[in-house]
Amino acid sequence: MREFKGRYFGFSPTDESAIGIGEFEMVVKNDDITIRHATGLELQEATLPLDDFRPMTEEEIFPSERDPSGITYRGFTTKDGEGAQIIFTVKPKLRDFNVFIRRGEMADMLAPTILWSRRRFLHVLFLKAVFAFHSLRTKGGVPRLAYNGRTKRNRES
Repeated sequence: MREFKGRYFGFSPTDESAIGIGEFEMVVKNDDITIRHATGLELQEATLPLDDFRPMTEEEIFPSERDPSGITYRGFTTKDGEGAQIIFTVKPKLRDFNVFIRRGEMADMLAPTILWSRRRFLHVLFLKAVFAFHSLRTKGGVPRLAYNGRTKRNRES
């Protein structure tokens, strides 16, 4: 799991929240993994040593059938196989998440726990800002690096 070091942000289901989800953070370091989950009533935190985890087989990741998308996943679970399953997307495309977690709890039926890396999260926020500026069509949108410093409207001229 060390190859996936970093901080991941997202949302996880919880029955203690009025909207059914809460913010979730996972930090993978050299020796441990720390998770934090805002449930609606409390902040749950746990730190576990990476040595408590083992790689998952492809059959464990997708028990019923192989994922048809062609995306490569690497999964980890506790050595006894009874704990959470942390599944990373290897080289995710922009539209893909970085991590999903199956906790083996009733909350998994409400929604999946989906996480994104800080870099991907900031990139998406940046693109949302660009699209918001771009919607100002009366002003021509925002000049973009991708359009050689011009707006989309005047990039052809």
